[in-house]
Amino acid sequence: MLLASCGPRLADLAPPLRVDIPVTCEDLLEQIPLPAFGPDDDAVQAFLWVEAIAIEQNGVIALARACLRRQRSDYAAKGDK
Repeated sequence: MLLASCGPRLADLAPPLRVDIPVTCEDLLEQIPLPAFGPDDDAVQAFLWVEAIAIEQNGVIALARACLRRQRSDYAAKGDK
């Protein structure tokens, strides 16, 4: 007798979510594509461009962290009702 055939399916055992969580915070975390640079491109310009992207992404990550914290606190009490 196979073990998988004698019990309930795992999907049937999973409890339902208490609340539907929006994906707003995850939408903030979309990656910015890095530009492609070749050996004939200006290295200083390439560095400045990538540095600007890194600074922007750092700000996006900070916003997403704040969004996730706010989301957790907003939904923490809703599961107890």
